[in-house]
Amino acid sequence: MVLQYTALAAFSCAALLIMMALIRENARMKQDTKDRLYQTYVVIILANIIEAASIWLNGAPSWTHYLHLAVKGMDYCLTPLIGLLYIRQIQRRRKWILPLLWLLFANIILQIISFFTGWVYYVDSDNYYHHGPLYLLYILVYGAVMIIVAWQFILYSRRFKSRNRFSLQAILLFVIMGIAAQEILGARINNVTLTIDAILLFLHNNEYAQQNSDSTISQQRALLETDALTGMKSRFAYNEALNALDQPEKLPENTTVFMIDINGLKMINDQHGHSAGDELICGVAQCISEVLSPYGECYRTGGDEFVAILFDITQNQLPELCAELTRAIEGWRGEYVRHASISYGYVLASEYPKSSVEELIRVADERMYSQKASYYKAAGRDRRKR
Repeated sequence: MVLQYTALAAFSCAALLIMMALIRENARMKQDTKDRLYQTYVVIILANIIEAASIWLNGAPSWTHYLHLAVKGMDYCLTPLIGLLYIRQIQRRRKWILPLLWLLFANIILQIISFFTGWVYYVDSDNYYHHGPLYLLYILVYGAVMIIVAWQFILYSRRFKSRNRFSLQAILLFVIMGIAAQEILGARINNVTLTIDAILLFLHNNEYAQQNSDSTISQQRALLETDALTGMKSRFAYNEALNALDQPEKLPENTTVFMIDINGLKMINDQHGHSAGDELICGVAQCISEVLSPYGECYRTGGDEFVAILFDITQNQLPELCAELTRAIEGWRGEYVRHASISYGYVLASEYPKSSVEELIRVADERMYSQKASYYKAAGRDRRKR
């Protein structure tokens, strides 16, 4: 039995040493977080070693009597200390740290007194360990520590979504069951339970940190992919789409590319200011999105330039779609700008088989500028240079 528990304690210590090596290699973790984990694991390792030593000393030769007393005293001091170290992993405020420190300090004084009086524990003449008459006082101290730890875990779990709370609460329940099993049933599994619990808590926190990191990356990507002014897909998202369709074989046969440009934006900016220009850009973007986005993706690629890459559309639908876009633009009214006008060109992938998306964009761009030249010519103004 002694050898079995010693082996269990040894494997627990080895597992924590491996965890410390993994933490050391974790480049994403802050150093202060690593230090808190190191402190917790070192104390649990010491607790495992000391409890294993107390088992070996139980019934050992009489010359180890005082060593046996000292080992049991350290055991009773270290175990409640682990609760404080758990809280330091999840709680940075001093509100609950200071009361725990006073409670742990009082426990240390109690164990020192018990070394001489046998109040909490004593070792008989045969060098066997026994609970003292005030052992219940130690249990009350330990229980108070665990109540504070449990309460802090509950408060900490409120930060998480419901799916993350269950695992955290299960970790807390696991360690409470381990402590109860040792104190009620006499099974020496307390430190082993704390070892497993420390590893589970690290895994939970690491998973939560990864979820936060993934969420942050997703939010940052969403910001990159969204045009701040119009809410359309951004130039970044447009370049990503081109990269995804960079080979002709990746381009669906029903692909249609629209190139769209606002007519007269510079004149609006010059005459009415950039607020009016921004209003015009947003109005046109809204019309384009309402008409074309059901069939694909719409992007703002420049100041007054837009691209739509559509997939879910047939050639027979295009004339009506263009007419719907024209009606939407002509029906738009703004506070500063009373009307809008666009030039656009489009091309179907079926017109240029085995062409890349860049080649389709070039053709659509040429058709758009041809329409824009006709617009300025009809308006009696010089054609806008490309």
